[in-house]
Amino acid sequence: MPKRARQASVCILRIETEPDRLLITMTIERSLHQGPAIAGQPKILRFAQPEAAIDAVADFIRSHQPHGPPS
Repeated sequence: MPKRARQASVCILRIETEPDRLLITMTIERSLHQGPAIAGQPKILRFAQPEAAIDAVADFIRSHQPHGPPS
């Protein structure tokens, strides 16, 4: 089985409070170690419900796997 390429990603959450709601913005950048030309544009997701933002963060984390055999 071939060794997986190393991957580095960033997930940034910005939360703004309004009188009647939250504005939650999630910015995702993947494959940063390959340089901006290969990484592409950041993916931006917007949420008003904390539960939806939490689910999206969990999905982001689960999308990553170790890149080599266990030590």
